[in-house]
Amino acid sequence: INFFNSKIRLNWLVWTIVACAVVFSVTGMVYYYVILDNTFTEMRLGYILKDGRHVWKELSVDILGTLTIPAMLFCFYLYRRASRLSYKIFLMIGAGIIFVATILTQSRGTLTALIITGIVFLSIKNRKLLPLFLAGIVLVLIFSPYKNRIDAYTFSERIKINYVYLQAVRDYPLGGIGFGMRAYQENLDHKKYVQNVPDHLRPEGTLIGPHTWLLDIMVRTGIIGFLIFLLIIFVFLKMSWQVIRKARDSMIKDMGIYVSVAFLSYFIIGLAEPLFWATAPAMMFYILTAMMTVLWSWSRNE
Repeated sequence: INFFNSKIRLNWLVWTIVACAVVFSVTGMVYYYVILDNTFTEMRLGYILKDGRHVWKELSVDILGTLTIPAMLFCFYLYRRASRLSYKIFLMIGAGIIFVATILTQSRGTLTALIITGIVFLSIKNRKLLPLFLAGIVLVLIFSPYKNRIDAYTFSERIKINYVYLQAVRDYPLGGIGFGMRAYQENLDHKKYVQNVPDHLRPEGTLIGPHTWLLDIMVRTGIIGFLIFLLIIFVFLKMSWQVIRKARDSMIKDMGIYVSVAFLSYFIIGLAEPLFWATAPAMMFYILTAMMTVLWSWSRNE
């Protein structure tokens, strides 16, 4: 907040996010599908390799969208404000590369975030492109490996997993189990909680934690910490509303829209994934909230 306190520096941050996403996407696709010679259908981008190795522990397959979707939005923001043709070409190619990488993750949570974010964004910015966007999503569902990943079983299993960890909230209601790196391994008896739920609600496989960031925060910090976290979200939404509705500077208002929609995509992915388990997605949360704080501060001082 103190360093990116000018329009030029905030633009540097946006360019950095875009550049990181482009480099990450290119190197990831080259490694997975050229060097390792995998096909798009047999290996999801960012997934555990056949020998059991994790390539990216900080941005695994189901949370990669926390970087790529905001980066795509920022590509469009920079494109609209770019004066040089070379910048516009780079941004359009970059957005395409990031989009392909996002689709190759085959993450259902990321796809849901992409669809909802796209609908909201185009409803605000350009409704004429909305039918084209929806048609593109239909083509993705038909011709990409996503068509093989839409099933009710996984959704049911995640509900069961989250139900198990709701029992931990009952046992640790106020302070939670702690927010350490090994809190789940050392402070919870997972097998005991699974045995305590009815048979039809018991998930399969080994449990390591909840499958949503909201429940993850509640288990770790208790109801008190969860309410404080909801307050942070509320303050972000309040600042977003004030920036978008009241800012007189077009740059501040415009970036406020992009940051708000980027945060929406982040939040939706979080409904399916515990985003604070790794540093990279947690950093994106801090970056987006800090960007909105800077914009809100500028709008107040206009």
